[in-house]
Amino acid sequence: MILIILSLVVAQGFIDEKTHKLPLGLSYIGIVLVAFFTSFQGALFFQIDPSFSFLKLPYLARFANFAYHLGLVMFSLDFLVHLSNAIFFKKIAERITSSALCFRIAFLERHATVYYLFIFACGLLIFSMLGINYLKILFALIGTSYLVNEIILDYFVLPKIIDGGDNIQNSNSDESETRTVMGGGDIAFLGLIGVVCGAQAGFFILVLAFYLIFLKLLFDKIVCLASKKTFVLVASYPMGFALAIIFIADMINMVYRGNHLFVELLRLLELS
Repeated sequence: MILIILSLVVAQGFIDEKTHKLPLGLSYIGIVLVAFFTSFQGALFFQIDPSFSFLKLPYLARFANFAYHLGLVMFSLDFLVHLSNAIFFKKIAERITSSALCFRIAFLERHATVYYLFIFACGLLIFSMLGINYLKILFALIGTSYLVNEIILDYFVLPKIIDGGDNIQNSNSDESETRTVMGGGDIAFLGLIGVVCGAQAGFFILVLAFYLIFLKLLFDKIVCLASKKTFVLVASYPMGFALAIIFIADMINMVYRGNHLFVELLRLLELS
């Protein structure tokens, strides 16, 4: 399984570096494979949370852990991207996983962001009053909804039924376009990272990826100054390529040292 995930990540990184687009299909295939592997074999690079021990069947408890990490990563990023697009770009640049809590129909497609966040806010209030473990259950339900509705039904099943699959090409090309620093392909890729390494490591990998993008911007700025050219800031820097590099480094560190990169960095900070 590790070799399969590694192959998908390498492919995603090179595709994004060449085209500045991340195809959703590769990330979604990886997420589905990890869902089956986690349910029947156990998590790859994160510990099974005992919060789901109330599920008597072991494979259900392991799947709930998988769904929790998927829901936490994808919902958080989905919310942040929608919010940043609405504030800074004055529009929703892409259709990004907007129907995780409902089947996609025309009305909900147009208004899903408002109702989706309202439903989540109500659920968050109720579950937060019950305790932190219930919040994990909430995100596990959201992750299950993403997997079943957004990935399996919306991406793999329904396009093949509707119009005989004629609309698959157009749908994929629209959703994989990167019009902002982070697009739908990046969120799906981070969902794959989250279910492999865990949500905590996934967010840390995202932060390091932003640092890599910043260093790339700084390098381009220095080159332009040295060559006396005008520096133009464009939203086409390959975030997926940066994510792939750090993700692979984290996987290698987990295999050979048994720790995530953020654990190693925290240890270095403590020693200093």
